[in-house]
Amino acid sequence: MTSSRDRATLRLGIHDTSPEVARAAIVRLVELDGTGASPTLRAALLDADLSIVEDLAKALRDLRDPEALELALQGLTQEPYTRRLAAAITLGVMGDTSAASRLRHLLDDPIAAVRQRSLEAITRLGPDDDTIEKAIALLDDQSPQVRIAAIRLLAGSHPQPGPILARAIEDPSQQVRSELARHLGVLTAVDGRRLLEDPDESVRCEAARYAGSEHIEALAQLLAGDARAEVRRAAARTLGTVRGQPAGNALLGGIEDHDPLVRAAALHALERALTHHGATARLLDELSSERAQRRCFSLYALARVGDRDRATHVWRLADDPDLEVRLAVIETAAALLPDAEPLFVYMSTDPNKEVRASAQQRLSN
Repeated sequence: MTSSRDRATLRLGIHDTSPEVARAAIVRLVELDGTGASPTLRAALLDADLSIVEDLAKALRDLRDPEALELALQGLTQEPYTRRLAAAITLGVMGDTSAASRLRHLLDDPIAAVRQRSLEAITRLGPDDDTIEKAIALLDDQSPQVRIAAIRLLAGSHPQPGPILARAIEDPSQQVRSELARHLGVLTAVDGRRLLEDPDESVRCEAARYAGSEHIEALAQLLAGDARAEVRRAAARTLGTVRGQPAGNALLGGIEDHDPLVRAAALHALERALTHHGATARLLDELSSERAQRRCFSLYALARVGDRDRATHVWRLADDPDLEVRLAVIETAAALLPDAEPLFVYMSTDPNKEVRASAQQRLSN
């Protein structure tokens, strides 16, 4: 049985400097007192540390507290500004759509955090036409966080957000452009390409993650030449989700990437784009490429996908004019042939001593 002293400790715990302790106190108090915890939670709502306001609001919402909504509405005009901030957060959590119009005047608040949180709350509740127009103006707000919140609202609520959001492509903040990249689907292919070519790697990476079939050419260029491995991996993964032969063609260059994680991502994506059978067939075709490096990396890729019984293709490359290809044959033979020993015997007589030594080593193992 929990004593009154324990409950008093929990009430104090809501105001603890540690958010984790405060959240635990909220949960435990609700477990113990149910709706009887509402007055304590309400009393803390507008003055609590901002990191736990959402937790308090969710608890009051779940308790169906009849007074919490009105308390939050009153807080919209109160000082200090943290009360307005807490009120905006609470209204977004409560989910009462009628509160959206009351939040609109906070979009002119002198405190950027209040403007941001109000936009986020309105996005949850559903903006009206006047609020959408106000959000358009906030794309030029001095605060990057407000501009990010405006992008999110407009991307989800404006009937034709693309032309409006396109102006954020040249936003000076990398964070804002990265947020815009997450909504690449509402932009035109041309505007989307500008984000895929952004000078900041994090923006290019986000754009690559959210690109689509209309961006295959740009994704192929990222995979082939971007300086950052993370961007190349993102491009490969997205091409895999696009599927189809054009995406497969774009992915082939990735199997030659100098970064092993990019190669692995490209190979996995190739199987997604073309199916396992289609990817295998395409890699087998690449064994006849005029480029030695493509022949070499195609062998390694086939070995990774576990495609056995390719004797004709592998044996043909045992006499390849390129040294690296012949060494790759030895490296992959065990994965590609049901019995690689005859091949090792043959290649142990290769004119190149490095190839002979590699084949002989396999025979001795």
